[in-house]
Amino acid sequence: MEEDGLLDGHCETVLQQPAKGVQSTVQAVFQRGRLVDAHLFEARRLGFGGMSPARVSANHPIVFEHVAAMGQALQWHGATFLDYYYDHDRQRPEYIEANPRIGETVNAALCGTNLAERLIDVSLDVDCPTMSPQQCSAKAEAVAGRRTQSFYMIAISDAYDGATRRQLWTAYRDWRKGRNVYTDSQDELSRIGEDPWSSLPVVWIMGQLLASPLGGSQRLVQQTIENYSLPESAVERMLNLPMSALSDHLPETAKE
Repeated sequence: MEEDGLLDGHCETVLQQPAKGVQSTVQAVFQRGRLVDAHLFEARRLGFGGMSPARVSANHPIVFEHVAAMGQALQWHGATFLDYYYDHDRQRPEYIEANPRIGETVNAALCGTNLAERLIDVSLDVDCPTMSPQQCSAKAEAVAGRRTQSFYMIAISDAYDGATRRQLWTAYRDWRKGRNVYTDSQDELSRIGEDPWSSLPVVWIMGQLLASPLGGSQRLVQQTIENYSLPESAVERMLNLPMSALSDHLPETAKE
C-alpha cells in the first residue's frame, strides 16, 4: 500500500478482515421505526461486483432481530436492505453493507412477501400492522429453500470471467431445461411463461455475448455502471450548491 501511494496521509483507507459464512441479504420495510415486513435470502452463486444472481430464501432469526432493532433506533421510514455473511455453525451474521432502498424483490414475492406493495402502502401513509422478528422468522421458515436466479446476469458474469461461446451456449441450454444451478429455480427477470416479451433481453444479451464473450460482457458492465452511478463531479456540484437554492425545492417537512 505504501508503494502504491496509499499511505501518504492524503488518502483515507478502510481495512477489513474477511467475513465468514454464506453471503446473504435481508430486505425490510419500516413505517416510522416499526418493522412492517422483511425477507432474507442466501446467495447460491456470486457474480461481478459481489452480486448474487442466484438465490435461495432462508431463515436467520437473529438477523430479523437485528434489523428490527436498527429500524427502531433510527426511526426508519421506508425500505432498506443489508448485505452480510452468515455463519451457520455459530448462527452469527457479519454485516458488510447497508442500502436505503428495497433491492430486488422477486424472491420475496415468490415466497409470499410483497415488499414492493408494502413500500407503496408506507409511501401512501396507509397504516400497516407491525411484524415482530419472531413473525418474520416463522414466515421465512415456512418458505425457506425457494430458489430463483437471473439467467442473463449469470451469463454476463461468466463471460466477464472468461467463459467461451461453447460454455455460454451450454449455460443457456441448462437454463432452458432447468439443469444445474437452474434446477427447481425460477428466473426473476425473464418470466417467459407470464410475459413472452421478457425473452427479448435474453436474446439481445446472448447475441452480444456470443459475438464477443469478453468484449461484450465488459461493454455491458461498463454501460450499466455509467448509467446508474453518481460521478464525483456530480457530488462536487451538489456539495457546492447554496443551501438557499436547495431549500426552495424542498417541502416544509424536509426543511424542518
